[in-house]
Amino acid sequence: PGLPTAEEYHAWLDASGFEALRFEELSENVRRTWRVVLVRVLGALVRHPTYRRYLLDATQANRRFVLAPLRLWLGFRTGAFRYSLIAARKPA
Repeated sequence: PGLPTAEEYHAWLDASGFEALRFEELSENVRRTWRVVLVRVLGALVRHPTYRRYLLDATQANRRFVLAPLRLWLGFRTGAFRYSLIAARKPA
């Protein structure tokens, strides 16, 4: 299953009897955060040979996670990911 869209969250809130009070799109701020993380990861790989050795070691199952910052940055950059805040309340 994919990640739900903001529209799907709104539909779920409505179906559950909630009233959306506020919707805020935060993707631009989040995208900038992932750019900072990506730059720091790349910098660490350049500065620390042990990190590079870890990534080249096929026995390290978690080495694939080094791609996460790049994937997240690209997802926000291309619009594939959105980060939103929804405030809602359930009327009495």
